[in-house]
Amino acid sequence: MDGGHEVNQVFFQDVKVPVANLGGEENKGWTYAKFLLKHERAGIAAIGSQKRQLRRLKEIAKAEQTNGKPLIEEVRFREKYLGQR
Repeated sequence: MDGGHEVNQVFFQDVKVPVANLGGEENKGWTYAKFLLKHERAGIAAIGSQKRQLRRLKEIAKAEQTNGKPLIEEVRFREKYLGQR
């Protein structure tokens, strides 16, 4: 599940979960996990595109001037768009 393998196998045998800790219907855990993994992978697929967009945003922010200095030097811009403080 770390992205290093195409196929993973998971085995559970005689697992007991306290009723208070059930995250849904009994015996449906693997069904829930497959659903979550599918959506997790879809989110990961967009990371490359987001990195390219962030690089482009940084390039633009270095070139654009505001108050006589590059936009990338503005603290509020860095906090909001680049997640930097």
